[in-house]
Amino acid sequence: MHAIKRPGTRFSKTVLALILFGPAASVFAQTAPPPTFQQAPLPARSQYSYGANRDALRGQENGTAAKPTPVDMGAPAGSKNGRADGLMPDLSQILNRADADIAGDNATGPRMDLISIYRKALENDPDWLAAQSENQAMQEEPNRARSSLLPQLSFSGTYYKTSNQQGFLGELSRRPGVEQSYDSKSYVLQLRQPVYRPQAWAQYQQSQAQVGVADAQLGKDRNELARRVAEDYFDLLFQQERLRLAEAKRSALSTTASQAERGYSGGIYTLTDVFETRSRLDLSNAEYLETQNAVRAARRKLESLVNQPIGTLAPIQPEQMLLDGPYPARQEAWIEQAQETSQDVIGARFNIEIARQEIAKQRSGHLPTLDLIAQRQYAESDTTNNIGERNTSTSVGVQVSIPIYAGGGVSASVRQAASRLDRAQQQLEGAQRKIQLQVVQEFESIQQGVEQIRAYEQAVTSAEESYKGTRRSIDAGTRTTVDLLNAAQQIFDARASLARARYGYALATVRLKAAAGNLNEFDLEGINRWLRPPEL
Repeated sequence: MHAIKRPGTRFSKTVLALILFGPAASVFAQTAPPPTFQQAPLPARSQYSYGANRDALRGQENGTAAKPTPVDMGAPAGSKNGRADGLMPDLSQILNRADADIAGDNATGPRMDLISIYRKALENDPDWLAAQSENQAMQEEPNRARSSLLPQLSFSGTYYKTSNQQGFLGELSRRPGVEQSYDSKSYVLQLRQPVYRPQAWAQYQQSQAQVGVADAQLGKDRNELARRVAEDYFDLLFQQERLRLAEAKRSALSTTASQAERGYSGGIYTLTDVFETRSRLDLSNAEYLETQNAVRAARRKLESLVNQPIGTLAPIQPEQMLLDGPYPARQEAWIEQAQETSQDVIGARFNIEIARQEIAKQRSGHLPTLDLIAQRQYAESDTTNNIGERNTSTSVGVQVSIPIYAGGGVSASVRQAASRLDRAQQQLEGAQRKIQLQVVQEFESIQQGVEQIRAYEQAVTSAEESYKGTRRSIDAGTRTTVDLLNAAQQIFDARASLARARYGYALATVRLKAAAGNLNEFDLEGINRWLRPPEL
């Protein structure tokens, strides 16, 4: 009585016989009964390495021999629990073994969480430090502008030493000349108090608005730093999760490839099964190397923020995540808040004030100026006519300057400033629309993130059940090896998508706060509570 074969087995053996024995094999395939068909020998996995088995298979196809490298793999081929158990290992055990944190590559620094990374970035990030220096420089603008409105005290002095030689002409040229030398000095002490200078007053008002722009920019830079820290932190965590899954997949497929080679030698699996598992293993090896590089790049990017090596990062604890969406739950409330507290909007409003004061400053070119002047002058000199002359004078008065005509330059400057005011108003409108769009986008990302996390959690459960069902179907002969490998791939894809959804939800929470203009350390501490505390 013949054993029950799964569909396609006889056909695959016929093709294999044609490859191995040539045209004569077709007669053999037609006359020989299926139970007595002998597959081509394949070096056992327990004696030869994976690369040696691959070379041996190719040697059999090409009619040449391959010299394998001996290696002891331990267990014999076959499985007592069924065909699928022998081909693909239990993925749940492999994933559980890989649940330990993957620190990346040569992580030698301390274990850190999100808030500790943020505080280190505040101390070491060059962009943030440069923004602070620029803000401190802009704080001096009002002092510079106010100086034009305050008293100006000046002192000036001169000192001359004069030599004079007097000679004679004609008959008197033989007479000796007269040489005189004398000193002269003068000192002036002047106090000038501006009384009416509209241009200087407009400049002072403009400088105060410039400080407002600088403060808004500093707040924006601080929000930007918090956003960059969160993005780089969660990107590294996600890449490490991908590396964990890639390692688990590679381990499972390595076992699968070994079992397929053993089963092929024992007549359990086909040559297609061997090559299919090997191709998946080669792809998983390439994916693992790619993910390793991504982890290294993400780690270097985060380390550049804090200027020090980083060890293991505190990962997200799914059970600690608050999946209740944004608060307040009304999208309009977030938009209204962003219109008032967004640093971009605040800066745009101050730019409008700067443009208005610029118009006033340029119009002052048509206006007079008035200064109060008090002066004390002292002069001492000797001349050929006066010896030991000394003069002291004190004067107090006003100085008025009235512009009459400047060639049309003042009027042109006023029109230019008016156009820039219109530009600033349009920029405010653009900033408000942009912030509204960002708030709506991040608000919806949070809402969708909640649904995606729950959907991917269910997808992981469904993929695992599908994998178990496929294993049972292979034992029953209704599914193929490709079906089992695809079912395993679905588990890894679902887990990667779940990790991406969780980190995306955390990032959307940070970005929504940043768009609203009120992201601070307290908000990061709230997200930090979703993470596993660092080990002390």
